[in-house]
Amino acid sequence: AAAAIITLKEWGYSTKKLKGFTEDDQRNTIITVANKCTKKSVKKLQRMKTWKIVKLINKEGKCCPAPPPAKEKSKEEPTPKPTPDPNKAKKCHKFKLGFKKVLKLAGYKKKQLKGKTKDGLRNTCISYNFNHRAASVRSLQRMNNAQNLQAAAAIIT
Repeated sequence: AAAAIITLKEWGYSTKKLKGFTEDDQRNTIITVANKCTKKSVKKLQRMKTWKIVKLINKEGKCCPAPPPAKEKSKEEPTPKPTPDPNKAKKCHKFKLGFKKVLKLAGYKKKQLKGKTKDGLRNTCISYNFNHRAASVRSLQRMNNAQNLQAAAAIIT
């Protein structure tokens, strides 16, 4: 779920829109895009874990969302630079589910996270989860990093 949320946010989906998506809606959106741009069957994609689909989408490079259409230029403006070759697309973004990425999406400023160790970032994530859901600090501390990241990503949406 966290992989889908982060990818959809990277693609420009607002938090408001994502709040209306179920976990299945998020996954299905990712699968639909992956099916169109990787030519893998929906059946095969449905058997894959969400984070693997997200990695596949980024690996292919062809799955990056299209940039917004360019405004028409007047005749007096200089000629625009050539459009990059879509067959040589770069990765949309390097997908890595990490504390900094999730905490930034949760509203933390870069300055607040700068210099924190991995343990410090984990503790910040635990604190965020504690303040936004009905779970004890002890139960959050027992969760592994991926579980805490997923819990935070679920709160964000």
